[in-house]
Amino acid sequence: EAEEQLSQFISESPGDHDALMQLGHAVRRQNRVDESIELYKAAERAHPRNCFADSRFYKGMGLEADGRREEALAHYRATLQCDPNHPRALNNLAGEMVRVHKPNESIALYERAVKADPQFFEGVVNLGGAYKTAK
Repeated sequence: EAEEQLSQFISESPGDHDALMQLGHAVRRQNRVDESIELYKAAERAHPRNCFADSRFYKGMGLEADGRREEALAHYRATLQCDPNHPRALNNLAGEMVRVHKPNESIALYERAVKADPQFFEGVVNLGGAYKTAK
C-alpha cells in the first residue's frame, strides 16, 4: 500500500527527491534491485548539482544483495567521494576488506566509520571483530 501511495505521489510530482528515494528503498527491500537503482538515479537527476551520497550508498547495498559485489564497491567508493565520513559506506567497504583478507585496511575503515558516528553500533561491533581477526 505504501508503495502504491509513493508511486501515485511520484506520478503527480515526478521530481520529488525524497519520494523517489523512499520508493527506491521499498523496492530494494523486495529484492527488485534494478528497479531500485533506476529510482535512485531518478532521485539524483531531480537535483543534479547535489552529490547525494545516500542514493549512491543504497544503490551499492542493492547491488551487494544481488551478488554484484564489484558494482557495489564502486558505489560505496562513489559515496565516499561525496561524503568521506559516510559511516555505513565505510562499514560496508571495510566488510569487503575483511572478505579479501586485508585486516589492516578493514580496521582503518571501521575506525573511520566509528569516528564519524560513535553511536553506529554495527560499526563498533565490526571493528571489534576486525581487531580479533587481525591478531
